[in-house]
Amino acid sequence: MVLIAVTAAGCLGLGLESRRPAPAVREAALVGGAVIVTAPTGYCLEPGSVKSSAESGFALLGRCDLLTDSDTAPVPVAPAILTISVTAGEETGVPADGDSLARALGEERILERIEDNGLVLFRVDSAEPVTRSGDSRHWRAMMAVNGHTVGLAAYGAEGSNISGESGQYLLRALARRIRKASPEPPPAQADHTENDKAE
Repeated sequence: MVLIAVTAAGCLGLGLESRRPAPAVREAALVGGAVIVTAPTGYCLEPGSVKSSAESGFALLGRCDLLTDSDTAPVPVAPAILTISVTAGEETGVPADGDSLARALGEERILERIEDNGLVLFRVDSAEPVTRSGDSRHWRAMMAVNGHTVGLAAYGAEGSNISGESGQYLLRALARRIRKASPEPPPAQADHTENDKAE
């Protein structure tokens, strides 16, 4: 994930060489359409980053005006790299306490932890930034969608508010869009989930 983010960082205004603008892509279907990624306002998908199979998926988003023809791109927003990774997960979703994500962060220092309506967010400080001009502080999040675990991340330039409240709000907006765009679980799965909750 980090290697893909570094490759695309020039397009996102985070300090690496820029590449030729690509057509605007605002939505992508991952893991057979079970998880639909819809970009927040002002952000677009980097088409070459989108990878998907029956078990996993990945997508990277950046500022539309830096990824596309600026004449047709939406109003510029804060430069940021957003990543979405999808893996097979339990139907009951992400553990409420967020411990699985905390363990996955390894040696990264957790600055803040938030749990809200099935979305677990961590603000962390890594040992190194993702890009030369990036901030080592960034946001990670995790949620369950249609039996899959969806991991989100937001990286910004050094000193930008993406490492602060703006990054949290951006991941919340991305999570809401993914949940809204993704299909409802089939009745059999929905009934099974409700039975698990009742138990």
